[in-house]
Amino acid sequence: MASIKELKKEIDNSFAELGMLCHVAMATAEDAAREDEIAGVYSDAVDRVAEVMKKVSQRSKEMNAKEVKAFFKAIRKELTELFSGCIDQVSKMVTLDSAAQN
Repeated sequence: MASIKELKKEIDNSFAELGMLCHVAMATAEDAAREDEIAGVYSDAVDRVAEVMKKVSQRSKEMNAKEVKAFFKAIRKELTELFSGCIDQVSKMVTLDSAAQN
């Protein structure tokens, strides 16, 4: 069973990867409007990750093993959806910029 400490590390690592992706995408963006869109995606991700971290920190100590497992599974699913969605949004923006160049 995963610990809260391991889950928080996993969240931090995934968030750092998203941050690097956004930074590279912003550096290669064709115009300021695209940079602002990418920054908006990142800003939304910051807020949503903070909410998830708050949920993780507020986990009840009275949960039995089955509830804890379900809790961690739900958090991981939420994070997967969050990061996948953000990566897809940034990728589409980069793809649009690449298509516009050709």
